[in-house]
Amino acid sequence: MGKKIDLVDKRFGRLVVKHRIEGTNTWLCLCDCGTKKAIERYDLKPNHIKSCGCLWRERLAKGNPVHGLTRTPRWMLWWGAKSRAKSKNIPFTLTLPDIPNIPDVCPILGITLNVHHGRGGPQPDSPTLDRVQQSLGYVPGNVKVISWRANKLKSDASFEEIEKLYSYMKPEVG
Repeated sequence: MGKKIDLVDKRFGRLVVKHRIEGTNTWLCLCDCGTKKAIERYDLKPNHIKSCGCLWRERLAKGNPVHGLTRTPRWMLWWGAKSRAKSKNIPFTLTLPDIPNIPDVCPILGITLNVHHGRGGPQPDSPTLDRVQQSLGYVPGNVKVISWRANKLKSDASFEEIEKLYSYMKPEVG
């Protein structure tokens, strides 16, 4: 059996442990804001839990004092591009003002663009950030907002391949 650890009077962020709740692996903590909260032992470790929830509420109430656009559709496009640039090791020098406004309609396919929240990934009509010239990376003047479907269609095809596909399909469509 593991050694019992006494956490009484130990501090975890804004929380101070007061006592163990008998028969459980839960501890009663007092937050600096005055709230009492029962916390499981596995959550009581440095930099894991920091408050009763008041810290999160304070940060949420403040918003982002720098630009106020955090979690907006344009910010999500910027953040996604920044993450992709880092993972693919391509240039990224965009700031939020460099991200174009999201148009109502995809300029390539003419479909209505819709921002989907929490649907587990992009949908064909989701706005995405397109690098006009792939080799330049995400730099000012080299990005446009188009639909995910249009971006996917052009993602790995050369202009010549798209022309050949068009030539092949044109007689069938009329």
